[in-house]
Amino acid sequence: MLLRWVCCFVVGCFFSFSDARLIDSTVQQLAKTLKMPLYNGTDVAVIVRDLSSNTVLYEHNASRSFVPASLMKLVLTGAWLDNVRPSYQFKTPVYVDRQSPPSLYIKGVGDPNHRLDQFESLANRLKQLGITSLDEVILDTGNVIADQNKMKDYAQYYYALAAGLNFNFNQVSLRFSQNRSRLLVTPSSPFSMVDTTEATFLLPHERGFPHIRLVEQQGVDMYKIRGEVSELDGFYKQLTLRVSRPAYFYNTHLKQVKQ
Repeated sequence: MLLRWVCCFVVGCFFSFSDARLIDSTVQQLAKTLKMPLYNGTDVAVIVRDLSSNTVLYEHNASRSFVPASLMKLVLTGAWLDNVRPSYQFKTPVYVDRQSPPSLYIKGVGDPNHRLDQFESLANRLKQLGITSLDEVILDTGNVIADQNKMKDYAQYYYALAAGLNFNFNQVSLRFSQNRSRLLVTPSSPFSMVDTTEATFLLPHERGFPHIRLVEQQGVDMYKIRGEVSELDGFYKQLTLRVSRPAYFYNTHLKQVKQ
C-alpha cells in the first residue's frame, strides 16, 4: 500500500489523464527542460512510469543513487499513516532503582526529539521524590537500530542521524557572540566545539557560504569552519549542523541538567 501511495503521488501529478499524445508531449517537454542551461552542472534523476502497464515512459540517470533529502518525508509520512494512528505520542520509559543513591534508567523508543525543558522537568520530579544525587545514568538504546554515520565529515543538518534517544533533533546551531568576535554553539555543551582559525567573519548583511567539516574527536564534535561566514549564513540554515554521535550528545546535555 505504501509503494502504491508514493507512486501515485509522484507520477499521478503529471499523468492524471489518458490522452497518449498529451502524455508524449509532456514527456518530451520534460526531456527538453532538463537540457536547459539552468540544469548544467546539477545532478538530476528522473523516472516516469505508467502505473497501469508498468512501462517506463521516460528516464534520466535512473540508475544513479542520490541522497533522497526531503523526499524521505513522503515515505516516512506514508509509512506512519499506514501503520500508526495519527494521535500516537512517543512515551519514553524512565526508571530509578532502589539503591542508595539510586541509578536512573532511560529506555529509548525512538522519540525523534527530547528537549531541554523535558530534562529539567525530569530533574524536578527526581527532587520531588527526595532524590538529590544519582549513582549513574544508564541509557538503553537497544530497542532502536541507530543510523550509521555514512556521511563522514559532512556537517549539514539534513544529514542528522536518528537513534533510540534523540536530543534537539541531534542538531546544533552556530551563532555570533554579541561583539561578533566568535561563534557560539547552541545548545552549548562540552561535546560541541568550534574551530574558526581558518574562517573570516563578514558583515551581517553579507553572504559567506562557509565550508564546515564535522570532525569526530574523543568525546567531542569539532566543527572546523573554513572561508567566509556571516550571520546571513545562519538565516539560510548553513549554520545549523548535525552531531556525529546522538547518544553522546544526549548524555552530555542530560548530565548538565542533572548537575
